[in-house]
Amino acid sequence: MKKAATLDKKSSDSYDLMATAYRTLHDWAAALNAAYAAIRLSNKDSAAYYERACALARLGRRNDALAALKRAIELDEDLADSLEDEEDLKPLATLPEFKKLLPKREQP
Repeated sequence: MKKAATLDKKSSDSYDLMATAYRTLHDWAAALNAAYAAIRLSNKDSAAYYERACALARLGRRNDALAALKRAIELDEDLADSLEDEEDLKPLATLPEFKKLLPKREQP
């Protein structure tokens, strides 16, 4: 993945994938660094902000994680549909600010 990032220095996609891979390996600091690299390349990369939010949540930086998550959803509102299922966002699940980001469910 690092090689792919060097081949296309203007694309943030490789860094998004790196962040996801690092999260899978539970290397939260490396995931955060990859997400920051992606954001530096494209500040409109919703996946990078999502990756950043997940890493920050796992590192206990809840306010920063919520800010990144809000930005991710601003850029791609469909991301809100996956918030409840994302294991790395569980540290935020009890926060009222997180609950406000969840999609509104229709009542039967």
